[in-house]
Amino acid sequence: PVRTVGPAPQASAALAAFDRHLAPYGEWLFLAPHGRVWRPSGVAPGWRPYLYGQWEWTDDGWFWDSDEPWGWAVYHYGRWVLDPAYGWLWVPGADWAPAWVAWRYGDGFVGWAPLGPGVEVWWTDAYAYARDPLWWVFVPSSSFVGVRVNVVALPPARVPELFPRIRPARTRRDETPEEAEPSRRDLIFFNGSGGFTPDGREYVITLASGQFLMALDSSVMN
Repeated sequence: PVRTVGPAPQASAALAAFDRHLAPYGEWLFLAPHGRVWRPSGVAPGWRPYLYGQWEWTDDGWFWDSDEPWGWAVYHYGRWVLDPAYGWLWVPGADWAPAWVAWRYGDGFVGWAPLGPGVEVWWTDAYAYARDPLWWVFVPSSSFVGVRVNVVALPPARVPELFPRIRPARTRRDETPEEAEPSRRDLIFFNGSGGFTPDGREYVITLASGQFLMALDSSVMN
């Protein structure tokens, strides 16, 4: 099962800043059980979080560099929920991260989905999280770095056929030390944050404090 936690402590100053800066770009609503939530306005059909922008590797892990003027808030604080009546809604939170997403990879693609309210960044069963393909954005692994995601992302209609073939990024908490250590030793040119698999086809990167591994086609690094 997905492990959940209580809502993050909400600093009044941070919430006031969200109110002031996000109001011109959408509307605030009340949605039980989340309380006040924000809905972006003027987004295109098929829009979903973490679509307009690109990924950048930093000391904190993969950082989402958004093209949207409100991205500084909604992709680095809080959580997202997909409501059947209102669509995508952002639930404010006070904790910062380079991105609040789950990862999947394989079959030549990399994908991610926003974390929902109350879900820890490290969940215990990645296969149980966000099975709805509408939550996910997928790109070819060769276009994961240095390309605006909306230009190369798969159309939403293609995601359901791809989704069953894509595996979640494994958490280190799901591995015993005996299981985890050989995977690091087997990497070629391991530099502390990543290395090539023995066949040279994939580059394996640790994500955010060493908790996750994600494999990319080695052409990404060329």
